[in-house]
Formats: sequence, structure tokens, C-alpha cells
Amino acid sequence: MRTIDEIAVGFSTKELVSVINKVKNVTYIDNLRNRKQFVSLDSKIRGLLGESMAKRFLIDSGMKIIQTNIFDNGNSADTDIIIMNNNGRRFSIEVKTSLVPDKWNYLEEIIQNADIKIIKKEGSFIETKIDIYIQIYFNKKTTARDTFLTNIIGDANNFSAEELINIMKLDTLKGVIVGWIDKQSIINFLENETVKTWHYAKRDFWKSPLRYSLSPESFGKTINNYENKKPVSKKEEHTR
Repeated sequence: MRTIDEIAVGFSTKELVSVINKVKNVTYIDNLRNRKQFVSLDSKIRGLLGESMAKRFLIDSGMKIIQTNIFDNGNSADTDIIIMNNNGRRFSIEVKTSLVPDKWNYLEEIIQNADIKIIKKEGSFIETKIDIYIQIYFNKKTTARDTFLTNIIGDANNFSAEELINIMKLDTLKGVIVGWIDKQSIINFLENETVKTWHYAKRDFWKSPLRYSLSPESFGKTINNYENKKPVSKKEEHTR
């Protein structure tokens, strides 16, 4: 069972401006649910902030960043980051970002009850090309954040990055790296599950309980000792 062991990160104005300008110049598809303009923009900004957090975390864990943002043709998951450990082995990573679900108030509750948010794009999870999933939560409750953003008046395209930081209160965002898990450990878990997915909005997700994830501080040592064709975490007979 996971205990509370996370890495919290705030963001500088310079980083927020850079992310906002990047988001405004790229077309994204809302693949989860239909969102209002500022809600959608907020989601995209948090996605890039999460990737930035993950890259810092990976470098601090002794990993070398090889490549970022490799997009698939839609039949499988996109790869956010490819890293190499000190033995020269490469790993593909997908970074998952979420707001705090309304029904939970504390990080302990999230870890014990939530799943890593892995969208089901494959017929079988074994087909995924992702080696490692990292889950990040931001310090805002979902409904409260959506309501606040929906009530903002105006067109986001008419505001500068600095103005958006102010009106969207982006400078109050903090991200928390909660946990991570490798592909083989999820496969081991799903082998014992009759129902392997759950549904939200427009998508189905693979079951991957956060309580079976590994702590952020374990990442560097674990990945540098990763053996071919073996799971990172001990194979267990999990029950949900």
C-alpha cells in the first residue's frame, strides 16, 4: 500500500508565459470531454506544465532526456518523453495530469482510491508502447476550477500571456508528482482483473490503481536497476 511521498512543484512567471505562448500556437484535440474555452485552455496549460515538471524530475533522478512529444497515429498512446538510464536503456514515458476529484479532499484519499489516468486505445494493454506512466495532480478541485474558468468573460485569444496568468489565476497552480508505474506491473495487475477498464466522459481507461504505484523518490534507483522483461515492482495478487 502506498504512503504519502510526493514531490510538489510551483511555477515561475517566465515558465507560465512560455507554456501559454506554446499552447496558443498549437492545435490540440479535447479527447476526454467537451470543455468551455478557458477550461480547455487551462487543461492544455496544465498538460505542458506537467511535462515540464516530469522532465525536471527525471533529470534530478539521473535520467538523460532523449526526445519529447512523439505523436502516434491515434491507435496507441502518444509518448511525452523518452529517457535513457545510466546503463543506456531507453524508456518511453507518458505523463498524466489531473485536477483533484470532487469526492476526495486529501492526497491520502487520492492515492488509495484513484487510478493513474491511462486512456484505453488498444485492444489489450500489452499492446501499449509506453514503458512508464507518471501521475501528476494539481492543487485545484475539478468542479470549482471548471466553474471559475467558465465564468471568465472574453476571448482567450485577445489576452496576452501575462493577462491570462492573472485572470485565470495560473500563478496559484502547484503540481504534485504522486507516483509512477511501469507497463509490466500494470499487465500483472490486469491479469487478475475480470473488468479491466473504467469509463469517464468520452473515454474508457485501463485500471491502474495509484495505491499500487511506486513513490517518486524510488524512480532513479529502480530504473537504473531495471532488468529486461521483469516488472519494476514485485508481482502481487492484487484485488480491487
